[in-house]
Amino acid sequence: MLDNFIEHGAMELQELSQSLGLAMNSEDLVFCQQYFKNTENRNPTITEIKLIDTYWSDHCRHTTFMTEIEEVSFEKSSLNQPIEKAYGEYLASRKFVYGDKEKDVCLMDIAVLAMKELKKRGQLSDLDESDEINACSIVVDVDIDGQKEEWLVMFKNETHNHPTEIEPYGGAATCLGGAIRDPLSEGSMFIRLCV
Repeated sequence: MLDNFIEHGAMELQELSQSLGLAMNSEDLVFCQQYFKNTENRNPTITEIKLIDTYWSDHCRHTTFMTEIEEVSFEKSSLNQPIEKAYGEYLASRKFVYGDKEKDVCLMDIAVLAMKELKKRGQLSDLDESDEINACSIVVDVDIDGQKEEWLVMFKNETHNHPTEIEPYGGAATCLGGAIRDPLSEGSMFIRLCV
């Protein structure tokens, strides 16, 4: 157990983070502290904190996009009204797309639901579908020396950045490696865009 973890103040949490070499920021660590204090009613083990730290690292955080969001609430504020409205539109879109089908609310669903609605409305006739979950392909007509050809344009979203606590510099090439590997495996030429 990490003794007194749930009782630590901000400075003690920061010192613990530094001594353990954690990648989590202070807000993440406070979130963990509150969870173990208020839900588990105990101190975490070093294994639990290290596991959470690795799972929430740059490399693995994208897997949490599928985690079910069980409850959403908004503080009453004029600043939150557009967000609350957008969330309401998302829920209405879910009803249109899924009907009565049970489907978890998650970040991935929020990210792709507009595309699913457009597809259901018949407004995505140029969409090419595959089992790839982090890429998008569309069919476009391309003029090649006066001849019209159908081309597949692929958009690849690569979130990987080698776990920063292991090797923060050269490991970032996993991102570029995945961005190159996946289109090339489809026989595509690629243009790298950095944002």
